[in-house]
Amino acid sequence: MLNRSTKIVRKPTENKALILDAIRAHQTNGGRGGATTLNVMYEVYLSYDQARHYLIELLKGRMIERDVGTKKYMVTEKGIQYLAAYYDLDNLVNNG
Repeated sequence: MLNRSTKIVRKPTENKALILDAIRAHQTNGGRGGATTLNVMYEVYLSYDQARHYLIELLKGRMIERDVGTKKYMVTEKGIQYLAAYYDLDNLVNNG
């Protein structure tokens, strides 16, 4: 288990990919229809301010959308394309 006092240093692109993965998992697991800000915070180990910052960036980039009624985020097709490109590049860099 990760010690919450341990500081995690990641690049913004990695945080965005992790957030998109977390939201996508909530979208598909049991049909819950997306992830809340709190889900993102706990699964990606971000503070509220960090999570909000990245969620706003992803919303502006149209990689996620937010259901106003349920306050849940869902990954768009553009977000799925971002994830695919991110993991392709990560595999190339780390395994190539």
